[in-house]
Amino acid sequence: MTIIPFFSERLGNINALRATISVDKRCPVDRELAVKDNSLWLGSTKLIDSTVLGIPLDPNLITTTNMDQQPDKNNETILWDIKIGTQQQQVPRLAYDHEPKELLPAKALREFELISCNHCSCPLVRAQDSKAPFRHKDMPSEHWYELVECWICHETKPEEHRARMKPILAKPDVLLVGSTYYLVHSDNLTPDSLVVDRDVASKINWDNGTYTKWITVNCTSCSMPLGEGQYEKYDEEPILRAVKLFKYCVSILPTPTLTPCEMPTFMDFLVCDLVNAAKAHATYRFLIQGRNTGKIYCLIWLFNWDTQIIYNRGFVSPSEPADVYHERG
Repeated sequence: MTIIPFFSERLGNINALRATISVDKRCPVDRELAVKDNSLWLGSTKLIDSTVLGIPLDPNLITTTNMDQQPDKNNETILWDIKIGTQQQQVPRLAYDHEPKELLPAKALREFELISCNHCSCPLVRAQDSKAPFRHKDMPSEHWYELVECWICHETKPEEHRARMKPILAKPDVLLVGSTYYLVHSDNLTPDSLVVDRDVASKINWDNGTYTKWITVNCTSCSMPLGEGQYEKYDEEPILRAVKLFKYCVSILPTPTLTPCEMPTFMDFLVCDLVNAAKAHATYRFLIQGRNTGKIYCLIWLFNWDTQIIYNRGFVSPSEPADVYHERG
């Protein structure tokens, strides 16, 4: 028996079930789709039994949209977007609803003496080489400019606040701590410890965009990427002004006093980056690309912690069993 491909998300924040189905283009989904006995039916075919899933559907709140306004004549099936209201349930708030934890903030680095390459231990920043005692400061969100603009709405001229909002620049003898990187002034770098990535630099167009460019920098000793350098072109030669050292690419000595469970991993930093970007831009789909090649390796789709997905394997193969799967996002 051929199954009807079905994929849906339960969106608890708006009390809705949003689904996509693929059906014969002659099927009148807008007339045939109905909720009966808390099950979703398309004509005489039961798509899901919501009672088993524990999701109370509202039979009076159903909308359907044909997603193929100009269907391919050679394709016998079309996609329909379906939205169904769900009755509100009291769900206990869990720990997942909390803000992402801070990853190696400034207060954890008060006594640092050395920042070195994670791969070969080549020294990158020595506190003892600075002209004055190092200061440590946490930076705001990477997307602070966008977030501020969302809140400023009362000025007569929008350009008034933009004139006062300046980029956050690296300063000598100050370790600026971002969510996933350390911002260090070029004066505090160990001489010849970093080298620009020639492959990336060769693709930079200095005639477009800002007068400074962020370009990948590698460890001089082992050639592993460590972050991004802020370069400014001077007499046709790029001059390094500052560097972002990615926290997951470098080591801090002495090691911050954290338990093994508290020490962040690469995945912690990746999730932190994605969540911060999602908050600032309301973007929930991200492409992972190769830095040098631009090749796309995967698509990452963020879900709220309380999102649930309900689906069958019809989109994989129409001959798959009609089993329905229910998972948390």
